[in-house]
Amino acid sequence: MKFQPDNAPTNKYSPEQKERIRFLLEMADKNLSSPNTIGYHGAGLATLKLLIQGGKFPGKAYEEGTAFKKGDLHFFPLVKGFPNEFSKAYLVSLMDLSSNDLNIESLNEEYGTNEATKYAKSGSQRQIFMEVAKLDITNKEHCNLMDELLPISYKTEEAVGHISKIYNDPVAYEQISTIAKKLNLDKQKLIDIIMKVAERMQTQAGFVFALDKKILKEYEIKGGDQGSDLYINCPDGLDYKLISGLRPIGQKEKEFLVSLRAGI
Repeated sequence: MKFQPDNAPTNKYSPEQKERIRFLLEMADKNLSSPNTIGYHGAGLATLKLLIQGGKFPGKAYEEGTAFKKGDLHFFPLVKGFPNEFSKAYLVSLMDLSSNDLNIESLNEEYGTNEATKYAKSGSQRQIFMEVAKLDITNKEHCNLMDELLPISYKTEEAVGHISKIYNDPVAYEQISTIAKKLNLDKQKLIDIIMKVAERMQTQAGFVFALDKKILKEYEIKGGDQGSDLYINCPDGLDYKLISGLRPIGQKEKEFLVSLRAGI
């Protein structure tokens, strides 16, 4: 995925992209619990850039077995934001709240934004790695390769400052060697990339996106895979105007919004 540098002046954006930027900056000034909000989704900085670039919020980039379809977009619901025709009983029937020791009243702004924040940080790690390793977040083969690496990258993040731990773990070392070959890298180069990802994650953690209730008129909502989440399927992406709020999590995201705002 190619995009403008973080500090790119907006005169490099098309008129349509400038319109999206203005809208998103307006959403960044809004309260995440506005009356129009029905839930929260977390995603990385690269997702926001794609949103500005094409006007569509991307769902899952590819189909994965029978569990996930291309375009699936999961979110954590804000129950009070749903219209009356979506009864609490109906929403409960879509989820498995008991598996998380939750009840319908638990699905408030605090819970939803906290869970979306976790999702955003996880997505950010994935996106940062793919960027540093020159992988394309919209390429299925590249995403599958990233899935192979996830257990290693998480392990390595925990071992920041203690890189020797990797060498003492024969299984992790063998996995790193295999994946390094697929990436046409030597083992040390791959380890260096992972460590760079861990370093960048200290300041780059993604965004929480609030979703507008107008989604309910265009998409069918279904129960997600986390027990307390829902999802819609939007294979062509979700229109940017169906976002009702935006909150940067990390310093990198805050600086990116500032750079956009300075150029408008």
